[in-house]
Amino acid sequence: MIQFDVSGFNAVIEDLEYDMRLLINLLDDPTFLDLLRGLLANNFDRVWGSQGASIGEDWDGRTLVKTGRLRASLTRPGQIQFVISNDKVTFTSSVGYDKYVNDMYRFYGVDSTFDSALGDLVNGYLRQYGKLQWS
Repeated sequence: MIQFDVSGFNAVIEDLEYDMRLLINLLDDPTFLDLLRGLLANNFDRVWGSQGASIGEDWDGRTLVKTGRLRASLTRPGQIQFVISNDKVTFTSSVGYDKYVNDMYRFYGVDSTFDSALGDLVNGYLRQYGKLQWS
């Protein structure tokens, strides 16, 4: 007969369940959403700075800047808006005409730098607030 103490195993399972709840409720955490806004603002700064090239677009040298309101609404974290529904997050500009401009010159999109930074953000969040040791 082999016996072993499962109390340590049960503690790991409880910690894993805690961390999973953190992830499930991630989009309800204002701290996480503020960090996400910062990542998005940096992403849009790269998109606008490259005239769309960072997301595979080509604006043909046009900067799309008349007043600067649209660009500012996407490159200043506090102005990026979120709509969270079910399993989807939609981020938008605080400027009402963004969808019309995006139909002509696509600027809503994330680049590979954003993808990597988002993974780092979630990992960092788990390392800081989770109970398990995440790497």
